[in-house]
Amino acid sequence: MKPKPVTAVAFDLGGVLVDWSPRYLYRDLIADDGELDRFMAEVFHRDAISELDSFASIHDGLAAMAAQFPDDAVLIHAYMDDWGKTIAGPIADSVAVLEDVAATNIPLYAFSNWAAETWPHGVARMPFLDRFDGLFISGLEGVAKPQHAYFERALARFGLAAEATFFVDDHPTNVTAARDVGLQAVPFKNAAGLRRDLAACGVLR
Repeated sequence: MKPKPVTAVAFDLGGVLVDWSPRYLYRDLIADDGELDRFMAEVFHRDAISELDSFASIHDGLAAMAAQFPDDAVLIHAYMDDWGKTIAGPIADSVAVLEDVAATNIPLYAFSNWAAETWPHGVARMPFLDRFDGLFISGLEGVAKPQHAYFERALARFGLAAEATFFVDDHPTNVTAARDVGLQAVPFKNAAGLRRDLAACGVLR
């Protein structure tokens, strides 16, 4: 069955429009590359970060993570000491795609997992946020991707039809969850691929 015409586009932020990674912070704290790889694979992996974003307070999430990995507790709690280092900056090619979508006047939204405590600092690093008609931020809403409730509440908040909403995210689990709810969700690989996906559904030419 042919997908319905897209009437709204929603972007994830970190990993799609923003070059963000805890590794940027921890490479300054862990000198040994092997130990850094171990820490990122065992402690601060993608699923752990999603779990962290599901807590009402990031400090509670870090405490739970530290309890699970007591030998790494000092490093885990250092996450908030210099959080700004986790952002390298906007991904220029992706922001160019965002600007092109904005020029079509199709409604634009950001659906992002982001902690309430770090959100104000992140806003300062994302000058393109004024392009969005609405933002649905996990730490401010009390629900996080990949929970189906996250997408259901975001759609309801902005009055969007799931089947007519295009969504891009760099985390495959989030893409699957969005598809489960009915969104036209695609995985982000690079800006060129995103541009092709948006052209395929008629948003860009």
